[in-house]
Amino acid sequence: ARLSDAELSAVVESSVAAHVMEERDGHLWFAHALYRASLYRDLPLPVRRDLHRRIAETLGRGSMPDADMVGHHFHQAGDPRAAMWLVRAGDRARRMYAWLAAAERYEMALLADAAATEPTIDRGWLLYQTSLLWRYADLARAMAYLEEALEIAIQAGDRTLEIGVRYHRGLFLTWTGQVRRGLAELRLSIDAMETLDDRDYRRLNAIELFGDRRSHEHRGTLIGCLASAGYYNDAIHLGERDLDVPRSDSMTWPSGATSSAYADGFLGLADVYANLGDPEKASRAHERARQAYRQIDHHHQIGWSYLDELVGVMIPYRTDDLGARTWIAEEGVRAWERSSETVPLPYPELGRLPLLHLEGRWDEARRVAEGARSAGLASEITVPILATLAQDAGDDGTFWSLVHERLPAGHLTEPGDTVFPSATHLQRLAVALHLRRGEFERATNWLTAHDRWMEWSGAVRGQADRWLLHARYTSAVGDATAALRHASQALEIAQYPRQPLAMIAAHRFLGRFLTARSSRLAREHLEESLALAQTCQAPFEIAATLAVLATAHAAADDRSAAEN
Repeated sequence: ARLSDAELSAVVESSVAAHVMEERDGHLWFAHALYRASLYRDLPLPVRRDLHRRIAETLGRGSMPDADMVGHHFHQAGDPRAAMWLVRAGDRARRMYAWLAAAERYEMALLADAAATEPTIDRGWLLYQTSLLWRYADLARAMAYLEEALEIAIQAGDRTLEIGVRYHRGLFLTWTGQVRRGLAELRLSIDAMETLDDRDYRRLNAIELFGDRRSHEHRGTLIGCLASAGYYNDAIHLGERDLDVPRSDSMTWPSGATSSAYADGFLGLADVYANLGDPEKASRAHERARQAYRQIDHHHQIGWSYLDELVGVMIPYRTDDLGARTWIAEEGVRAWERSSETVPLPYPELGRLPLLHLEGRWDEARRVAEGARSAGLASEITVPILATLAQDAGDDGTFWSLVHERLPAGHLTEPGDTVFPSATHLQRLAVALHLRRGEFERATNWLTAHDRWMEWSGAVRGQADRWLLHARYTSAVGDATAALRHASQALEIAQYPRQPLAMIAAHRFLGRFLTARSSRLAREHLEESLALAQTCQAPFEIAATLAVLATAHAAADDRSAAEN
């Protein structure tokens, strides 16, 4: 304040006497925060800015300056030097995985730089970096920053920046449902990335962990995107070629690489193995992905891996392993809780959502799914569950709006431009709804679409459901021979690899179908269905089978058994 010690002492003495300031523990404090705020506000703007500037300059000369504090004071002073210090503060927060705190510092730096006569930071690269920090929390915001960074990269002729921006724009496009366009941009940017010299590649790797180029780790994210959209042959070809996947179960899975892209590749391979009917290999790929994510403290993606394993492996293949499925769900929730500094997830209980639905806790499942969906999270998980709940509640409006969100052209939607498992689940729901209403032509359209998608992908998971749908359809139109054949085929597929929920449904269908033909065989199938549903602790499946079993007992004139 440019006061002498005597002048400062006089001011302090009068302030304490007026109870504006007080001495506590050898320090002087304002008696109330409002005193400080009022005095600060009443200072003329030039005086305030001058004080902030001198504070920042003094702090900046220290041996270990606090970049946050220095940047704050330069920012309050309207000094362009704020940008440089705010970037330093953002870098520190990013290294600590406090992504949103880092993004806020970068945004302040961008504002300070925009107001400067001469730019003090590389704006295009900072926009790119800021975009990546927002990608999980606010994708629209992240996309806007990417577009601005791309414009700067093109104008400046910065090919390295352009490659990085186009790579992530491709990724983000796949997240927003523009899968084909996103995959094309990803492929082109990866090809271009592989032509960069080592210096430029290191510039990219400083922003995002693409990994060792010689080991092709940077291709991992492409593998994950291909797997999500059902391009299983392409994904497994790239993954097993580029990620050093062991050729036999006895070989050790690799553990050296630690980049985010590399881990994404194993996450994608896990999806492929799960959908191609190899749950053991899928679980090993998930664990390898999580090992890599842990080495870079990427707990947000660890949470996604647990959720993917729950949906893709535990529920379809290991439904009756109650302890393991609960453990997987809880580990996912814990990972998301740990990632709160990186990306505060509004609904970490999203990790439990598939179990809430399976175990009949539908009100809670609806709350979590709707909350996560409103926050823009995991539509590939929430939409199928909400659609199922809407159909069961007879809410046709909500059901069809959810179907057309994922399948905008209805049954005419072509595969390869949306998340495959959720889309085929919605197709099956549409077939079942039309069959219940006797709308056979519409059911045929959706069933044909589902067949086309399953053949296109080569998926194994979902084949039992597919043939059970055919059994229901042929039964509904009066072709009993075909219905029995399709249902038997569904049961056989559901047993190899073993898929308990599909087995429950197939046994139940056969029990209902055979009730008028062979009461003994009907009861055998229904008892198998009921026992397995009880082992899986799936209340809806238990109730559905009991209802059919009661009908079977009644048809056999066993009223007591039917009532029980």
